[in-house]
Amino acid sequence: EATSVADLCIYSNQQQHDIIMSMEYEPRLTEPLKASYIIREGQPVKLSCRFDANPRGDVQWLKDGIPIDF
Repeated sequence: EATSVADLCIYSNQQQHDIIMSMEYEPRLTEPLKASYIIREGQPVKLSCRFDANPRGDVQWLKDGIPIDF
């Protein structure tokens, strides 16, 4: 379930009002993930994940539900 939160701050001086808006949103992929990899045992593989989120997050890779230690 995705939620969004918007904070609205209005800063004022004598002649101008500036509106600054900050939106929070859950991570969303900006490039699709590759469905599967075929590699030979012992060979390196490069995994990448591009996403956008606010606040910024980290990616955690899992194998069989266990975090991979790089």
